Amino acid sequence: MVICGTAAGKTSGERGHYYGGPGNDFWKFLFESGLTTPSLGPEQDSRVTEFEIGLTDLAKLVAASSDAGLREHYDVMGFIRKVEQFKPGVVAFHGKEPRRRSHA
Repeated sequence: MVICGTAAGKTSGERGHYYGGPGNDFWKFLFESGLTTPSLGPEQDSRVTEFEIGLTDLAKLVAASSDAGLREHYDVMGFIRKVEQFKPGVVAFHGKEPRRRSHA
């Protein structure tokens, strides 16, 4: 499984760990879902590979606490190359900005 966020939050970027901001429940939910045992935290983010989970972001060169305005930084082709290389069984997307649909 690969879990793909939009971009690291500012605190996560400063700390150099995924989902490291105060109040971020990602690690709690990952454990409660049964995907990891034991419960991990941001400082153990590299251990997710022990559970066949990968973490990445669409925008690798910026950190932001909001998804607004990030699309120009998305490296979609880089993400596609990673998926083609590692061939995960599941790709999950995680982000704050809802997908906007146009209704014709």
